[in-house]
Amino acid sequence: MKAQGLLRQRPLRRASEGAVAPAIGSSQREVRSYEVEHVLQLMHLDFHHGSRKVLTRGGEYVKPLLVGFIDDRSRFLCHAQWYTSEGTEELVHGCARRCRRSACRVRS
Repeated sequence: MKAQGLLRQRPLRRASEGAVAPAIGSSQREVRSYEVEHVLQLMHLDFHHGSRKVLTRGGEYVKPLLVGFIDDRSRFLCHAQWYTSEGTEELVHGCARRCRRSACRVRS
C-alpha cells in the first residue's frame, strides 16, 4: 500500500476553542468553570463497589462499598471509608468524618 502512496494518517482530534487557542500562540490557558484556586475549595466524592464479598458479623456475605472524598486542586484523598450499603446515612456519616479530619470546620 505504501508503494501506491497510501499512507496511514492519524485521525483528527476534536478540540474545544479554549484548548486550540494556546496551541495557536495565545498566552492564556484554558480555564474550566470547575477549577479552583485553593486547596479544599472543591471536593469530589463517589462510592466505589468492592470486587470481593466480605463476611459480616451476622454471617452473610456482602459486597463492601468505599466512599472517597478527593480534593479537586491537590488530588489529595481526604477521607475513605468502607460501608455495607450505599445510602444517605452512610454518605452523611462519611462527610462528617471527612470534615473532622480535613480541618474544614466552620469557625465562628
